[in-house]
Amino acid sequence: MRCRGLIALLIWGQSVAAADLGTWGDLWPVKEPDMLTVIMQRLTALEQSGEMGRKMDAFKERVIRNSLRPPAVPGIGRTEKYGSRLFDPSVRLAADIRDNEGRVFARQGEVMNPLQYVPFNQTLYFINGDDPAQVAWMKRQTPPTLE
Repeated sequence: MRCRGLIALLIWGQSVAAADLGTWGDLWPVKEPDMLTVIMQRLTALEQSGEMGRKMDAFKERVIRNSLRPPAVPGIGRTEKYGSRLFDPSVRLAADIRDNEGRVFARQGEVMNPLQYVPFNQTLYFINGDDPAQVAWMKRQTPPTLE
């Protein structure tokens, strides 16, 4: 029984082959414009009208404004009580890591904590700079890393 199935599979596999069967049905030329051409024409028109420059200036201004004064993060408010959390940045490696000469210095599956190799000796404070009470509190702080 097993032999018959194998023979049938081999015969059927030989009969299946790709071939050019010609054209079946009517063909019409493509009427839509090339999308890359449309994009390039639109960009050229924006540059010629000066709109591209205005959009770029607005983009630069928005990036500068948001980097100097980032928008508030939704869902984060003023804390009501003190809290502290520990963070472990360890990662399990998905692949070997090699140096510039190809030597493996960390193997796939190992758990690595970057803080074992590069210490982080800074104290981080997150405050709302619009809240005078938080700004005053911040000015009174002496982080342990400065003592």
